Amino acid sequence: MENHKENNITRMLIETFVKKGLRDIKSSPKRSIRNLVDLALHAAKGRFQQNFFKIAQTMLQNEDSPYYDLIEHLVKETDQEHLLTLGMNVGYNSCTQGAKIIRAIEAEDGHSIPWCVTLKMGSEQLDSRLAKYQDVITQGEQLGIYTWLLMVNGSVMQVFDLAEAHPQSAFFLLCKAPQVTGSVLSELEEIKNIMPVLRTDHDLSELCHLLQNRRLQYSVYDFYTAKDTQRVTSGEWFRDAERLEPTFAALIADASCDLETRETVCQYVESARYEQMFQTIPLEWTADCRNVDAIISEDGYAVWFDEAGRLFTSDHSHTETDRNLFEDDLKSIFQAALPKA
Repeated sequence: MENHKENNITRMLIETFVKKGLRDIKSSPKRSIRNLVDLALHAAKGRFQQNFFKIAQTMLQNEDSPYYDLIEHLVKETDQEHLLTLGMNVGYNSCTQGAKIIRAIEAEDGHSIPWCVTLKMGSEQLDSRLAKYQDVITQGEQLGIYTWLLMVNGSVMQVFDLAEAHPQSAFFLLCKAPQVTGSVLSELEEIKNIMPVLRTDHDLSELCHLLQNRRLQYSVYDFYTAKDTQRVTSGEWFRDAERLEPTFAALIADASCDLETRETVCQYVESARYEQMFQTIPLEWTADCRNVDAIISEDGYAVWFDEAGRLFTSDHSHTETDRNLFEDDLKSIFQAALPKA
C-alpha cells in the first residue's frame, strides 16, 4: 500500500513537470523540448528510460530534426489530456513501474514476462469473452504489463469497455478505416488511454482529417512481405504515411515473410529513425517491441495471443505449450512458454 501511494505521488510530480513542459513547447518549441528531455534523463533511473532519453538527447542536437516539428504538432494539435494520459501510461506505468515489477517477478520465478502483449480478437470473441479479457488485463497489470495492442476483426466498440476499466494501461487499437464509425470517434474522444492505429490499406485522408478535427492522436500501420521490400527501403511507404501526420508509422511482418526480408526492413527502419528521415517515428513493430523488452529484462520477446487463445512469439511460431488464454492464467502460460535459460 505504501509503495502504491509513493508511486501515485511520483506520477503526480512527473505529470506536473510534463504539463509545464507541454505549455512551454507551445511558446518556445525547440528549447522546451530539449529542456524536457534533459530533465527526464536526469530523473531517469531505469535502463530503458536512460537508454531512450540519451538517444533522444543526441538526436535533438540536430536543429533541423523533423522530430521537433512532430512534437510541436502533437502538442499544439492534440488534446492535452489524451497526450498526457497515454504518454504517462506507457512511459511511467509500463516502462518504469511496470518494468520494476517484471524484473522482480522474473528474478524470483525464473521465467520471462513481456512488457507488452498483443491480443487478436474477433468481435464474437469480444462479445462472448469480454469478462475473460478484462481478467487477462488485470492479471497482466499484476505482472507489470501496462501496454496492450488490440487487433479486432469486426466491431471495435467493446474495446472501449476494456480501456475504460483499466485506466492505468495504454491501449493501441489496430484497425481499418471502415471500423472507425461515428460512434467509435465519439468513444475515442471520451476515453483517454487508447490510440487508434489505422491500417493503410484504405484511403485514410478523410478519416485522419476527422481525427485531427477532434484533436485525437493516431498512428498508422501495415503488414509487409518480400514483395514490399523496395517500397519500404526506398522510403516510399513512410513518405506516404508521413503525409497523414501520424505519431508513428509501423510495419508488421506478415506470417509468410522470410527472415531475410524482415532483417532488411528492420535495418532500414532503425536507420531511418536515427537519421531522422521522416516527420513520424518509423517502427518495425515486432522488432521494436522485442528490443524494448530486451532492455527492460534482457530476454527480448514480442508475443501475441490469437483468437483461439494460443500464444505466439516473435518469429510467428506457436509456443510449445498446450496452455490457453481462455483456460489458464497469464502467469502460468508465461511460466510454461517463456522459461529463463
